[in-house]
Amino acid sequence: MMDHHIDETRLVSRRAARDQIHLAWNYQCGYCNDQLGRSPTLDHVVPKINGGLTVRSNLISCCLSCNSRKGKTDWLVWYRSQEFWTPEREWAIAQWLNQ
Repeated sequence: MMDHHIDETRLVSRRAARDQIHLAWNYQCGYCNDQLGRSPTLDHVVPKINGGLTVRSNLISCCLSCNSRKGKTDWLVWYRSQEFWTPEREWAIAQWLNQ
């Protein structure tokens, strides 16, 4: 059985939805900007445990390393403490959340 959801008027598979998010981030981690490689993940920017939803605007293309390190921490607090933090990338993530 294929997992799917309705996106406006067309049926979109879970795999296609994941690929669309990765493509929007150029198959790079939304946080550290590294290429995703063989283990691309999606991170709930606002963690589910903190009320974040599994919706496109709350899912970001993410490398396994950043996804593991961020955990349930507030994304902005965590991101600003990283050596790869940039104001431009922070702005891009904030824009993604507000789409």
